[in-house]
Amino acid sequence: MMCAISVSVSFLRGPGRDRHLLALPPRADLDELDFHSSDAQAISLINSVLGVDDVDITVLDTAIWHTGAYVADRYRAGRVFLVGDAAHINPPHGGYGANTGIVDAHNLAWKLAAACRADADDALLDTHESERLPIAEYTVSEVLAMAKASESLGEGLAGPVNVTLGFRYPAPGAHEYDRRMPLQDPTDATGQPGTRIPHVALTGAITGTLDLVDPCGFILLAPEISCYATALRSEPIPGISLRVVADDQVADVERWQEIFPFPETAGLLIRPDGVIAAQFTAASVNPPNAVQLARTQALHPDL
Repeated sequence: MMCAISVSVSFLRGPGRDRHLLALPPRADLDELDFHSSDAQAISLINSVLGVDDVDITVLDTAIWHTGAYVADRYRAGRVFLVGDAAHINPPHGGYGANTGIVDAHNLAWKLAAACRADADDALLDTHESERLPIAEYTVSEVLAMAKASESLGEGLAGPVNVTLGFRYPAPGAHEYDRRMPLQDPTDATGQPGTRIPHVALTGAITGTLDLVDPCGFILLAPEISCYATALRSEPIPGISLRVVADDQVADVERWQEIFPFPETAGLLIRPDGVIAAQFTAASVNPPNAVQLARTQALHPDL
């Protein structure tokens, strides 16, 4: 039996069915190991993992993968913006790195598009740092705490769902925002500005509220009987798509009512990245004007 195995402490796959990767986490007994000195050392490690010593092995390559825990001081310098590994480096515990970087890009993309269309001014681009930097700082500290707890979440740690999906941004109308812990349990989200649109199961072709988000524009999510839905039906607002949900479309009624306890005067203005820009809970003398003003404030945070 012949196979070729690469030995490293990275997280890469070997190509082909006859090529494999052995990834070894840091251990005290590996401190003195010279991966480049002898294939015999690597083969011995491979055999110890396989539990047999009758496999013909060719070592193709060895490498040591280094990680760290870093967050950039700034996320913007003029026309240069940082996202992903350029903005923050996480140890691998919990698998936060890719998710955090993806949300960075998601946060920035719609803002760049709005600025290029001249729908927004430069102040909107500055919010990439004010929104994402606290998330990265918290995430890195969370991952380090996980590492100290031997890769378990441990008491008091938020967990990957809350960190990845329960992030909070500073936003007008947000209550009890804390930069040191900018997150919440997404299963308890009630539609506060600066949080992700809450997931509510729906019936029909669209099975959840997350699928109602428009990546190219704002939406107003509202119950069918909302005064805001009624007003925008008769007076549409450019740049805002109306998403109306009737009672018989709601599969999770209890969750829906937690978000819209007073459906006659309720609505959520959702940004293209799925983050709530404004929450409407009371009647307005001029609902279209109130919604338009909220969109303007989201695009021009310096006003």
